[in-house]
Amino acid sequence: MSMTVTECDLERDRALIVETLARHLTPQSDEARFDWLYMRNPAGRARAWVARDRDTRQVIGMAAAFPRLIDVGEERIAGWILGDFCIAGYARSLGPALTLQRACLEVVESGAGTVCYDFPSQQMMAVFRRLGIGAFKDVIRWAKPVRVDRKVTERLGESFLSSGACVVGNLALRVVDRIRKTDTGLDIAVRDAPCDDEFSKWSQEVAAPSWILLARSPEYLNWRYRSHPLVPVEIVTARRFGKLVGYAAFHRTGHDGVIADVCGGTDWSVSQALVDSLIALFRERGVSTISAHLVDGHPASPVFEACGFHPRERIPLVVHVSQKRPDLGHAVHTLDWLIMSGDRDT
Repeated sequence: MSMTVTECDLERDRALIVETLARHLTPQSDEARFDWLYMRNPAGRARAWVARDRDTRQVIGMAAAFPRLIDVGEERIAGWILGDFCIAGYARSLGPALTLQRACLEVVESGAGTVCYDFPSQQMMAVFRRLGIGAFKDVIRWAKPVRVDRKVTERLGESFLSSGACVVGNLALRVVDRIRKTDTGLDIAVRDAPCDDEFSKWSQEVAAPSWILLARSPEYLNWRYRSHPLVPVEIVTARRFGKLVGYAAFHRTGHDGVIADVCGGTDWSVSQALVDSLIALFRERGVSTISAHLVDGHPASPVFEACGFHPRERIPLVVHVSQKRPDLGHAVHTLDWLIMSGDRDT
């Protein structure tokens, strides 16, 4: 198939982007999602490309890149996360996918940023490999059961026996967590107000030269979590003597809870206290299983393991660094990546 790829004008092509994504990627594509994801990002507006059949001019796919500020050690750089990649079913061959993905990667080489990353499916990994880019690391889903009701009911149905088994099983899980939990002297509470400058000061205080992580300004946190149009994300803070020492972001979908972000600085007891508090909170809200996605080698992985989480499936993380910054390429491959599910835009 012969095709052309052109960059979108976000103002002019708003309806085209929303409709294309709704048809080929997600039914959740609407005006609210577009405004939030493409237009209101505090790091800048997104960039998007559409692929058209050269003969019919019909749109057969699109892709996008969303700006991010990334702290690589002690340097803050402009970067991108790739997303919203979709192609019409009849055009899903390697050729169109390669052409469209290559246009996205050129945003890095054009000087608009220095690094981009993506969480591709296994099918998309074939595209990246053809472009000379392999999987950088895996992102692992860590999971922990906190209530047995769903599993017991699936096996035994609704009965007196299953009710008793649920009581015993839930009590056993609760006791295990209480035995492990330690008193850290922290005040942990769900935050109702928007994030403010206090978060900026805390982020500067706990920065580590061996880390790579997204810059978490209050503007970014409020946009990424509090203003999310599709997922009601909440934030819980940890304080010691009234001072902010960490926070976590979380949400739930049905009976499943997700820890999207945990930031406790280099004091891992703070991170563990935050995770422990979310385990208790999710349990009170009737959640059956909690998940957290962490890049392989994430420094907080031992925290989740200590809290009773177990590694499950893996998805690839792809990272592409501009050829103009070979020094940055070295840092990307040697520093610790603090990437969680809150660092993607799906």
